[in-house]
Amino acid sequence: MLLTVLRRFSGNRWKTLSMLAGLTLALAMAFGVPMYSDAILQQMLNQTFEDRFEETEKYPAYLVLKSEQPAKLKDALTLKKDFGDCFAKTVEDIGLPVKESCLYTRYSMLYRDNPGSLSGKKSLTFYDIEGLADHVSVITGRMFDPTRDDGVIEVVAMQTALINSDLTLGEIYEAKSSANKNVVFRFEIVGIVNVIDADSIFWYNKAESFASYLLLDDTQLEAMMSTNEEITRHVTQYHWVAALDYGGVNMDGIDEVLSAYAAGEEASTALAGKKIMTFNAVKVFEILAEKSSSLYVTMYSLLVPMFVVIAFYVIMISDMKLESEQNEISVMQSRGAGRGHILSIYLIESLILVGIAAVIGPLLGWGLCRFIGSSNGFLEFVNRKALPLKLVSESFVFLGLGAVLFILITMIPAFLRAGVNIVESKSKKRTVKIPFYHKYFLDIALLAVGIYGWYTLRLRTLMPEGTEEFTLENTDIMMFVAGTIFALGAGMFFLRIYPYILRLVFAIGKRIWPAWAYYTLNRVSRSRECAAIMLFIILTISGGAVSADMARSVNRYVEKNIEVDVGADAVYTPRWKKYDENGNPVTGLIKDNVLEIWDGDILVQSLRVSYPELLPSAFDDIEEIEHIARVYREDDITVRKEKGQMQNVDVMLTDPYDFAQTANWPSGYGYYHINEYANALTRVPYGCIVSTKIMEDHKIDVGDKLTLVVGAGEVECTVVGAADAWPGIDKYREDADGNPVENYFIVAKLSDYISTNEMRPYDFFIKKADGVSDMELYEALKASDAGIYDLQTTNELLTVAKNEPVLQGTNGMLSVSFVFSVALCAAGFTVYWVIAIRKRQLQFGISRAIGVSRAGVMMMLALEQVLVSGAAILAGIFIGRLQSIMFVPFLSVNYTDPFEDISFRVITSISDLVRILGVLGAVLAICLTILFAIVIRLRVDRALKLGED
Repeated sequence: MLLTVLRRFSGNRWKTLSMLAGLTLALAMAFGVPMYSDAILQQMLNQTFEDRFEETEKYPAYLVLKSEQPAKLKDALTLKKDFGDCFAKTVEDIGLPVKESCLYTRYSMLYRDNPGSLSGKKSLTFYDIEGLADHVSVITGRMFDPTRDDGVIEVVAMQTALINSDLTLGEIYEAKSSANKNVVFRFEIVGIVNVIDADSIFWYNKAESFASYLLLDDTQLEAMMSTNEEITRHVTQYHWVAALDYGGVNMDGIDEVLSAYAAGEEASTALAGKKIMTFNAVKVFEILAEKSSSLYVTMYSLLVPMFVVIAFYVIMISDMKLESEQNEISVMQSRGAGRGHILSIYLIESLILVGIAAVIGPLLGWGLCRFIGSSNGFLEFVNRKALPLKLVSESFVFLGLGAVLFILITMIPAFLRAGVNIVESKSKKRTVKIPFYHKYFLDIALLAVGIYGWYTLRLRTLMPEGTEEFTLENTDIMMFVAGTIFALGAGMFFLRIYPYILRLVFAIGKRIWPAWAYYTLNRVSRSRECAAIMLFIILTISGGAVSADMARSVNRYVEKNIEVDVGADAVYTPRWKKYDENGNPVTGLIKDNVLEIWDGDILVQSLRVSYPELLPSAFDDIEEIEHIARVYREDDITVRKEKGQMQNVDVMLTDPYDFAQTANWPSGYGYYHINEYANALTRVPYGCIVSTKIMEDHKIDVGDKLTLVVGAGEVECTVVGAADAWPGIDKYREDADGNPVENYFIVAKLSDYISTNEMRPYDFFIKKADGVSDMELYEALKASDAGIYDLQTTNELLTVAKNEPVLQGTNGMLSVSFVFSVALCAAGFTVYWVIAIRKRQLQFGISRAIGVSRAGVMMMLALEQVLVSGAAILAGIFIGRLQSIMFVPFLSVNYTDPFEDISFRVITSISDLVRILGVLGAVLAICLTILFAIVIRLRVDRALKLGED
């Protein structure tokens, strides 16, 4: 039987290879998608930790147990052991690698005699810090020796401690107890140390916080405790710290980590009678818990169209393969082969194909996931750090389910066809089947379900977030499922009306069509054989178009908001030169043009500071700059009006003409173009633009006078117009409840302010010359006379945003969905047409025999491709566009920020459509070349002999 199967493979190479290619892609997707989703979630986890690190400036995965001891405690060593064991067990149960760990032990309520002070005493505090020697360097003397046996305890200290305690290096002192005169021990300062790296995560507390204390190894003190329990009174703190490696946290292991911490927290609380254990990573995990569930659903929801395409592919290819082999099955059945024998052959075939695909598919899936991980947009890839891919159990589960699904879909039709004899087989071929989805009006039902889903989504998005009917997860799922159902129903409906369109075309030119066109139009309009491949192409094209619109809309939303948030290509802060009243250069912290010089808490001197005016002309020689504009911004100023005043107003002072040449002003950003605002400001002396919110709330009209209190000066201006938003100024701010409210802002002329007030340092908005990189601009500004203090660029923030896990995952998933769908479409297209050409060898042979030239046969095949593939592509584009208009706006639920200036809108780009058609066109051209090669090699005599048989 195995030999029979191998012979069937050899005799049907095209079908076998195409089936294997499609199955391999399907299993590669099934294996790769869970792995890719896990990698995106893992990247989100790592990114969240890093963001937390930057936000708090503290390592985000410290496990801490801090025990403050009461003064009367006399069993410190027992407590140390109990708490230490509890802490160690918690670290072990959490299971993350330890990057740094430490135990801080504090000894206080000690003093030494100091006759020079009023009290005659000087308080002392000692710290034992485990691992101290590896994180400090000795600058004078040496490190302490804990094995010294003459009764003197060696200590080291930072320079500040010696100064504050009036201690001298190399001298021996007595430390006495403030609670018990019998407690005395001697110590000697043997070295002065300095911290090697104050930013090391070893220092849970800032390194400088130990600058006033004496540092020792408490081996000798602990030995004394065993003979004198009074010493334990002076152990006032045990502080365990472990910096855990958050890179070792897996998304699947978060619950285990939190459970282990909760158990450790409960155990330590039971020992101490109060909460003494903390884990600052818990906050990060809470953030992840909010994000991960919605992201996970979003990642899989993005692939709903591809899952439908794959299921359709397997069903279509299996049905076409079995239909082409119906004669062979019927012959075997008529010659006595039982149904079990026939099914065994197909089962062995399926197992061999699945076995090969199960080996190649995971490797292909891994490679594609690494490739797609560099996505920067829809089908756009850059050289980016690879995603942290790893094998996950879900990949193997999906791989197994895909294999089982393929076997079932293959075996069920084979089971039904195995009982058909040769007579029934021939009679069925003469009947034209109406597709079941047309017979039972499934297309109408699917369209109705899709439209109802769209209507339901419209209602849900009008509800406030957090209600039972509205969640990000169920909105995402419904959006993609409803959209796919709509596309499937629309495709089926098109196939219902398409034959009537062709019959109309046929009837219009019935008397003028050449023979090859007459035959092809008549055949395609009457035959239902091409319905499956047409629907398959429609789903692929519409899915690709929607994926492109989704990716383009989300990316444009992010890009445009970053552009207006920054305000220009770059915001540049020069190194301003400062002079006192005598013209001497000064340095230091300056506020409102005043430099204050302090000696500790005493203000020694206040100096008025002036700045030389820096004009845009100073940068005319820098080729990397196309336009530059001066911009002064200040938040929360006071604005006086005719009656009363306004608080918390953001102000921007600029040069209108230069600003209009430089600022980012996307299409549709404001009611008027920026040039009209610039013209209005220029025409009116001391004119200003106010926000629409100010106009509405304070009943301000054009022509009203306002006085802006900026820094130590003020300027009176006249309202010339209103704007909803302005580049470089936040449109929204957060109220006391965390909700977005429109911001108050005013834009006026910088020259008007400078003419009546002191010069104040300002920034510059820069529009880069074409092709100039951020680094080139940075180097040019650095080399200028003004120097560079800070430079923020739009490209830099865009790069950060594109690396954000949600956006990268969206681009990657949409790209991989389209790539897999096109690959499956190519495989399905090839299988269909190879089988169709093989079935029609007799027709082509008869056509050649009655005088149709080879070119005529080619024209028949080419026209058939236009009527089948071309029409399906056009229908796919139209349905995809309609689907985008209806369903893509719902992406705003999960991808928009209420504090952003520009609202979400559906963006369609011709370049995306050209890219999609280019990829699919290349695939179809290759497939068509193969088909032409088959027809060219077709011999008429062999076709006619086939007819005789």
